[in-house]
Amino acid sequence: MTVQDIAYVELFVLDKVAVVDRLVADLGFARVADSVQADRSSVLLRQGEVLLVVTSGWGTRRFVSDHGDGVFDIALSCADVAATVEAARAAGARTWAAPRGGWMVSGFGGVWHTLVPTAAQGGPAWPSGRQWITTDGAPATEAVPDSPAVPDSPAEPTGRALRLDHLDILLTAHGLADYAAFCEDALGFTRLPAELPGRTGDAADSVVLRIGPAGPSVTLTASAHRDGRPNESDEFLERNGGPGVHRLGFRTDEIRSEISVLQLVGRRDHALVPGGGTGPRPLRNQLPDGVPR
Repeated sequence: MTVQDIAYVELFVLDKVAVVDRLVADLGFARVADSVQADRSSVLLRQGEVLLVVTSGWGTRRFVSDHGDGVFDIALSCADVAATVEAARAAGARTWAAPRGGWMVSGFGGVWHTLVPTAAQGGPAWPSGRQWITTDGAPATEAVPDSPAVPDSPAEPTGRALRLDHLDILLTAHGLADYAAFCEDALGFTRLPAELPGRTGDAADSVVLRIGPAGPSVTLTASAHRDGRPNESDEFLERNGGPGVHRLGFRTDEIRSEISVLQLVGRRDHALVPGGGTGPRPLRNQLPDGVPR
């Protein structure tokens, strides 16, 4: 049941065109496919091993209204989806069988996890459950039924994002303990030593977890209120309407790229880490839209 890696990250945004343009221009992502559904439309982007899905439409508006532009789905690849679903249920998570196949389990705040089988073929696969149409001009690839391999990016620009390195998630103190236990007990994440740099007036508690044997790390942080004053975690929770993904970190060839990159979407940040680093480098409950309630 152990989760092996992050399959893709899906963003719910108000202005899909602006976010896609920013990711293509600033991080060198390639637009490889589009999907149109009754209540939303999505763009699939790839850069190296990283897959991002950017989605907008009235089916996403509740999330965007509650939290603003941000991460809605952290999809996880696992060897045994059914066993992971049962483990998530046993740990108290809500589960949902998607209409077109696949499972989702509740994560934290408004964020969910789609569970996908680990790809048998090399390279990432298109997110399932929707009809993807290859974008005009995207590199050609041999289609694999039901789960085609995503076309390679045209080139890997020096200093650009090559793979997802870490996620920084901000939670309430109670939510930190609950979600950390869920990740370890149900998803098989491994706890690592937490080494967050101290910051003036920004007391926080944290847990650092590793996904799979060599996957990205996840830093869970919650305000400790040691000095009684609001800090960065409090400010984020207020702006975000609760817990959420604060930053995505990408592994890159050159540390210089960290200086010039812009924010990923609106008030979310992304950080770039040198290619040699693999550890965390933090910089400091609703159902999915469309689910019958």
